[in-house]
Amino acid sequence: MNIAVGLLSILTVARAELVLNVDDGLDIFPVPDTVNAASDIAIASLTSTDGNDEFRTFKAGDCFEMEFSLVSSYESVKAGYYVPFPESTVQTCSLTPAATCTKVSDTLIKFTLTAGGTTTIEGKIGKIKNPFSMAQMTLSGLRYYDGCSSTVPVDTMISPMTINVNPGTIASVDFTTSKAIVGYEQQENKATFKFTPATTMSELGGAVVIQGPIWYDSLSANKKMYAYQKISCSSTAFNTITRQFYRKPPRQ
Repeated sequence: MNIAVGLLSILTVARAELVLNVDDGLDIFPVPDTVNAASDIAIASLTSTDGNDEFRTFKAGDCFEMEFSLVSSYESVKAGYYVPFPESTVQTCSLTPAATCTKVSDTLIKFTLTAGGTTTIEGKIGKIKNPFSMAQMTLSGLRYYDGCSSTVPVDTMISPMTINVNPGTIASVDFTTSKAIVGYEQQENKATFKFTPATTMSELGGAVVIQGPIWYDSLSANKKMYAYQKISCSSTAFNTITRQFYRKPPRQ
């Protein structure tokens, strides 16, 4: 695997720069990156330059604050429904140079270096909760305190950074009908769908969509249309289950 290193984001105050470098096109990213997973935030490469464009050498006692925003679409449904750091403690704190990590709030993690002598910080911090859907996470603040003795950071982020998550893969799917006869269309024929979700589903707004064809082939010359108006749905695994008929819009 080729490793490409380049500048992606610059965090600056008073000419000093805190730089997140690119590692395979990524700088800060969740591992794993699937929806609703408990992930570690990976830092590919973090460096800092002073006003003379010289790399700073980090030392023991320097500290950093990493802050994430709440997801506005979730907050509009229920305040506090999703938080980035739901656990009471930081479970993963694997950084080079070594550091201790502390949860400050449900949206903010602080890490303090216990060793120094390098110009680059890399590693993982977790666990962070990925969103329940493909809603973006936003790193709204990354602040560096020289010696951690001041309330004013040396460097801070210019603009928020968005982090994307990806859909999971359904582990297994099974589909059976109660009548295994070609073309059987009586009302007592039932189709049963069984599947293993990729992740635990959200209790607020979680949905499963099963899409089937409108037409089917028969022994006649013309295709036949499924009688969707006769279909009823039921399930013991969901609070509600509905059917919808999709009709293509007319040609313009």
